[in-house]
Amino acid sequence: MRPRFDNAGSPPDTGMPGPGAAPGGPGGAAGQARRMGVNLRSDYEARPRRDPEVTAAEEQPIVSIVVFETLVLICTIFHHSNVALPPGLERALSRLVVTPSIHWVHHHRIRRDTDANYSTLLSLWDRLFASRSPTPRMLGMPIGVEGREELALPQLLIAPFRRAGR
Repeated sequence: MRPRFDNAGSPPDTGMPGPGAAPGGPGGAAGQARRMGVNLRSDYEARPRRDPEVTAAEEQPIVSIVVFETLVLICTIFHHSNVALPPGLERALSRLVVTPSIHWVHHHRIRRDTDANYSTLLSLWDRLFASRSPTPRMLGMPIGVEGREELALPQLLIAPFRRAGR
């Protein structure tokens, strides 16, 4: 049978000294911390008590999760599209958000471009962390992984079941 917990997630105080109790009161310092809703996990770390069955996602308002995931999905669909924006609109829009031509370079076969342009929504992050590639998108730009040839669909489907290096 599971012990009953109060609203703070702490076991009810029985008035009896608990493990690690110090002289001078029920439960000592550990008991006092427990009554305050603090879980002393080690000598250097104190965290508020939480129900171990509640995940971080369950503590977030569902509306914020839905809004965030919807924005990420819309942005991903947009920057993976094959839309050619007029140059003036491309220049203005790319200062704020990730456009298809910015993200396309991230899929370029050249490693230095693949390791760039990581942003999903705001292009600010790539500028801020100096991870934006200066390479412009060009027609016929090869995509893929540098040094590796493209695989046919059947080879791609069995790839997860092959040993590394084969």
